[in-house]
Amino acid sequence: MCSFRKYHIGLWRYAKEFFEGAESIKDDLNVVKYYLYGHSIELALKSVLVFRGESEKNLKKDFGHNLLKLIDHVYKDNKREFYDKRDLIRLLNTYYEKKMFEYIFEGYKKLPEMIELRDVCLEILLDCGKIIGVPKSQLYKLNKLKVNDILRKMEQWSVLWGMSIQ
Repeated sequence: MCSFRKYHIGLWRYAKEFFEGAESIKDDLNVVKYYLYGHSIELALKSVLVFRGESEKNLKKDFGHNLLKLIDHVYKDNKREFYDKRDLIRLLNTYYEKKMFEYIFEGYKKLPEMIELRDVCLEILLDCGKIIGVPKSQLYKLNKLKVNDILRKMEQWSVLWGMSIQ
């Protein structure tokens, strides 16, 4: 394990950078985008476990790349936090844990909707950042993205319902 005092912050920063990498890809069917969001989720969750004292050895042995195990362990005291997102995480984990976004595998893949995956990834990234004490200045940009997403969704609904948002 890295001996730096702020290893958990470094993991979270990498999670944020993987998220930003995924954001830079415009094609929602790009397999790399799925991988980047999945890796962002994994690193964000692991940053919390490291913050709580988990060793790198235990992370590898007990969790590996299993997103479901990670999310269950991080939110063991508050399972309701991401309970409604478990189906999406389970679907992503089916391929992510087996490295099926990194290598060619034959057959059909049923993948989560990209916009939903992005929203869950952003939510986990923000939540984990708050848990481990990431400075608010670093969370500000991500929070702004979340607010913009909400406004975009409200605008889409208003168009559907024939209303305007002032």
